[in-house]
Amino acid sequence: MIILDIETTGTDANLNCMLSLGAIDYDTGQEFYGECSIYEDSRVDDIALEINGFSREEIQPGKKQPAHILYLKFFRWADALPDKLLAGHNIGHLDILFLEELHKEYMDESAWPFGYRTLDLHSVAFAKLGKSLNHPNICKELGIPPEPKPHNALAGARSERDAFKLLLK
Repeated sequence: MIILDIETTGTDANLNCMLSLGAIDYDTGQEFYGECSIYEDSRVDDIALEINGFSREEIQPGKKQPAHILYLKFFRWADALPDKLLAGHNIGHLDILFLEELHKEYMDESAWPFGYRTLDLHSVAFAKLGKSLNHPNICKELGIPPEPKPHNALAGARSERDAFKLLLK
């Protein structure tokens, strides 16, 4: 299982752009992290930058690798792992949508390699704890230290892995 978290310029995979991607192999703890620039036509929402701590200046095209190159690196990293199940907090409503858009646009006819099943931290926490909680409150309930602010995709993936480890034992 791959624990995944991304940071973006907003919540619409068709208008906004991925800024960073953090992933951890659930079993081994092997990590992946990278950052990227936006595309010229990407919309940038100030609230998203408040959450992830990126500045408009540092995300401009040409400052870092483009998002599709970061996705390709992640794709290659994940390809070496035996289990391609993606897991994370609300992963099917944000993270995967951005990755699927990049995959469709830049991976030619290559089939989506991760399958269509995911494991959602919110759902697992609801089943185990009996209440609907956001990521910070799941961590609080489980005694996991809060993520640093601003939010970082790798720190997010690490705390999600910690939460899954406690909830799935």
